[in-house]
Amino acid sequence: MTAYRILGTTDENTTCDHCGRKDLKHTVVFDIADAEGNPTGELFYAGSSCATTLPGLQHLSAATIRQRARSAQLAADVRAAQEREWAGEILAKYGPVEHRGAGLKSAVLFGYNPHGRERVTSVSGEVAGLLAEARRILGDAPAPVTLKTKELGRMTAGFMAAFLKRNPGYRF
Repeated sequence: MTAYRILGTTDENTTCDHCGRKDLKHTVVFDIADAEGNPTGELFYAGSSCATTLPGLQHLSAATIRQRARSAQLAADVRAAQEREWAGEILAKYGPVEHRGAGLKSAVLFGYNPHGRERVTSVSGEVAGLLAEARRILGDAPAPVTLKTKELGRMTAGFMAAFLKRNPGYRF
C-alpha cells in the first residue's frame, strides 16, 4: 500500500495530482513512501479535500491536513533558514583562508573546532568540503554575513598566535 508523508504546501504547483483540478490557491505536497515506509523522493500534489481520500489519511479532515501541512512547511522553512545561517558562518570563517596555505587553514579550522584534530585527515580537504557544502546550500542566495571583516581578522590572528604558541618554530 502506498503511504503519503506531508511535506508542506506550495503555490507553485496549483494542480491536484489526484483529481486533476487546476488553479487551486495552493496544494499540499506529499512524499510517496515505498512498501516499507521509506521515502522515495517522488512528490505528489493534492488539494486538501482530495488529500482526505488518500490511503492512511482518510481519518483526517481537510482542516487537519491543512494545519499539518502548514506545520510541516514552517518546520522546513526553519531548517532551511538554519542551514543558510550555518552556510553564511562557514563562508565567513573559512572563505578568507580558502586559497591560503595548509598552516593557516589548520590554525583557523582547529581554532574553531579544537576537537576535530582526531578525525580530520586533510585540513585542505576539510575546509574545501565545508565551503562546497555551504555554497551548495546557499545556491544563488547571498550569504548572510555574521562576522565583520575586522572581527574575523582579530579571530584569525588569535588562532594563529595560539597555533604558533603550541607549535613553536612552525613554518608556513
